[in-house]
Amino acid sequence: MRRLSKFLSITLFAVVVALLAFSLVSNFLVVAQGFFAPFSIVSGNSMSPALQNNDAVIITAFSQNELSVGDVVLFNDPDNPQKDIVHRIIAFQEEEGSLYAVTKGDANPVTDPFLTPISRIQGKVSVTIPKLGIFLSFVRTPPGFIICIFCPLGLMVLYLLMRYYLDRTESEKGVLAKEIIHSH
Repeated sequence: MRRLSKFLSITLFAVVVALLAFSLVSNFLVVAQGFFAPFSIVSGNSMSPALQNNDAVIITAFSQNELSVGDVVLFNDPDNPQKDIVHRIIAFQEEEGSLYAVTKGDANPVTDPFLTPISRIQGKVSVTIPKLGIFLSFVRTPPGFIICIFCPLGLMVLYLLMRYYLDRTESEKGVLAKEIIHSH
């Protein structure tokens, strides 16, 4: 009985620590995305094999003289300003005194049908995290937010309240729970 209590106690403690860590990471991702949007979620496979659908990319700032052919950049879609495009710069072109980037998705057979003004490029892709976009998209939904943030925190609070109650009670009720929680 004592071994079982010790095992359950350690398991319960490990689960609580894992849920707390998961909750903290989820909170960080949500807050970071809300304040400075470091992640952009890849939609589609136009950059395959370098980037896949639902990969998350971290976008970093740049100065114009840091851009070079081969850089993967993020810019607004000229046809839909609410949508971003992540493509590779394959050349630069100057027109009427302004510098433009010629861009292309690695998997696309032809270049993009438009020139991208350097001023419209929002940043360079510096890190790719495969499939993190699935999790980020889920956390942005109300059920995802509740499951990833409130549930782990609620379980942690419940665990702490149970520990507090058992520390304060002198009754014989809950002896097994008391053994499980206090055995480590």
